[in-house]
Amino acid sequence: MAELQANQFSTTTRLNGYLDAHLVVPFGDSTAPGGAPRNEADATFEYWSRLNFVTSFTGEDELLLSVAATDNAGSLANSEFGLNYTQATVGGIRDNVGIDDAYYSFPVGNRINAKVAVNSLLAEDFVSSLIVPFGDYAVAAAGLPEFYYLHNGGDFGAGANVDISDYLVLDLAYMSAGSNVNQATQGLFNNNTYMAQLNLLTDGIVDAAVVYLDGDQTAVGTPEYTLAGLVSLDFGKFILGGHYAHSPANGGTNNLDSYMGGVSFPNMFGSDNELGIYGGVSPNATRDPLLFEAYYKMQLNDFFTLTPAVVYTDNDGGSSNDDSVYGALRASFSF
Repeated sequence: MAELQANQFSTTTRLNGYLDAHLVVPFGDSTAPGGAPRNEADATFEYWSRLNFVTSFTGEDELLLSVAATDNAGSLANSEFGLNYTQATVGGIRDNVGIDDAYYSFPVGNRINAKVAVNSLLAEDFVSSLIVPFGDYAVAAAGLPEFYYLHNGGDFGAGANVDISDYLVLDLAYMSAGSNVNQATQGLFNNNTYMAQLNLLTDGIVDAAVVYLDGDQTAVGTPEYTLAGLVSLDFGKFILGGHYAHSPANGGTNNLDSYMGGVSFPNMFGSDNELGIYGGVSPNATRDPLLFEAYYKMQLNDFFTLTPAVVYTDNDGGSSNDDSVYGALRASFSF
């Protein structure tokens, strides 16, 4: 770090990066959805690392290129509850190094910020805020609003964040998962997802958003559309937050509705530490998988955090022993 800081990396580009490493230990026996025993119910170690090259030409624009690597191989922990970095690597990077996010954002006038992006896109890449307070530090993917992941991401996307007023921001996005495939059902205007999210972002207690996601997904079990609401109530010493998402499934199969809620305690037992407790139901067309997590993020110094967590899951598979308990320890390095 001293060597990097002592020598100019670039006049226009900043380099930053981070590494998340997880040790996950199941307590007791574990079962797959439906009750079948798992043979691999053992401790796992997984990581995700990322280097970001962030360039600005005018001081107001941003060109980002991310290089990522992970050894996530669909482990027991990931198949049960999902580590919260796995959704981000939609490019399928595993046991290798590859390009993850790549986008260019720039202002259009005083109230609009536009973004054009390629590769590994998700709807959440275009929103001003995820609202709920658990996404940064929760170990399980359910700490993030999971309904964003239901709809196709893509290899191309364009969006804008429009400041309607000091507190209201409208997020708009369009993504195509087949933009680079020259076929009748693919191309730039097929296999798509579009999104609108209206945010209330204040300096006071309440942050909230309503979201609409739609596209041309028609496969059985995929969402017809998603209508969701998110809210966060910041009382200073603690924050209440959560979301509910209604997602009817194609093919007449139930729905993919999901919800989550909980509380976080910023600066608990130390500056920049955080205690979080939340739970809810993840989206699934045939089951209602339940998850609860308690985590405590410890900011040990400017570059290193340690986060122990306990995760309880009930995969609702119709068996008497569908529930599982995991202990997890995340180490995060950043610069």
